[in-house]
Amino acid sequence: MVRLPVATLILLPLLAHTAAAFWNPFSSELPCASCDSPIVIKPHGAVSGNITFKVDLDSNGCMQNTLTCRANDSDSPAIIEFNHGSGGILQGLDEISVTLLCNKDSTWTAIAHEQALDVISLSCDSA
Repeated sequence: MVRLPVATLILLPLLAHTAAAFWNPFSSELPCASCDSPIVIKPHGAVSGNITFKVDLDSNGCMQNTLTCRANDSDSPAIIEFNHGSGGILQGLDEISVTLLCNKDSTWTAIAHEQALDVISLSCDSA
């Protein structure tokens, strides 16, 4: 039987506790690494477009979501409306895309027209 010095026996539990305190790059402990899906609203009386999401992690380990809204036909505008219209709209012919970034509060932020917008809900419409 091998006997370890007493100092080693005391340090082993301390090392285990200390190792757990180091940041693990493969963990999702960053607040921006996890956001719930934004609420997609189907507008009453409007024609809904086709919406797709592409979720990735950025170079900082934060979640980002590229949202693309496609119109029902190539000659129609695609419209993304934020927060029941109070957050404004983005519009493009046939399709429009916007990147949503998961922030430190684990909520989504959209950057459009050089402004940041907290996203609570959104809709994809086709006119």
